[in-house]
Amino acid sequence: MRLKEFWQLEFQCAFTADSGNDYHAASLEPVRRMIASVIHLPTRIVPSDRLPAYSQVTMDIEVDNGDKWMEVCSISRRTDFPQRYRSQQKKGPAIDHDVAVLEIAIGLDRCIYNWNIAASR
Repeated sequence: MRLKEFWQLEFQCAFTADSGNDYHAASLEPVRRMIASVIHLPTRIVPSDRLPAYSQVTMDIEVDNGDKWMEVCSISRRTDFPQRYRSQQKKGPAIDHDVAVLEIAIGLDRCIYNWNIAASR
């Protein structure tokens, strides 16, 4: 099975960069728990060993399949969204906001591969 690059399912959530909410940090543990509940193997959250140029921060979720820790998901705070968001108050001028994107990329083939290892034990 080829696992150097993975087939991924991507979720993206756009939000204003000045919102004050850290959606990246808030998503890490819930996504790790979800993956652990499906795969039934130990999981951990680690800083990514590579930071894409578009990302401010990227964390990986890895699964311990007994042979090695394997990355199955990356969660990034992207900063390359090309448009700005304009909000308009009832009174006053419109305000332009930078947009950040929370990206969750799950490697489906790696999840199935590790789920199969757990199921065969």
